[in-house]
Amino acid sequence: MAAYKTKCRYEKDGMQCIGKPVLKCLQRRDETTLPTYFIGCSGWKLNEKFYQFISIKENIDLTLLYQLLNGIYEVK
Repeated sequence: MAAYKTKCRYEKDGMQCIGKPVLKCLQRRDETTLPTYFIGCSGWKLNEKFYQFISIKENIDLTLLYQLLNGIYEVK
C-alpha cells in the first residue's frame, strides 16, 4: 500500500516523524455535507503542518481500508 511506502514529511528539530498511517474522518461544520475520509499520520498534532495526508476516493471500501491499516489483514 502506498500509505506505508510514503513517509510522513513532518520534521521537528531535525527529527523525522515516526507516526504510522491511520484512517481519519474530516467532519464538516454544516450537516448537509457528508464527512470525508483520508489517510493521515498517527503522530499529527493540532496546528502543525506537513504531516502525511492522502485523500481517499469515494469508491474505496472504508471498512477494508481500516482493517488493512490496523493490521487485521495483511497485504502480501
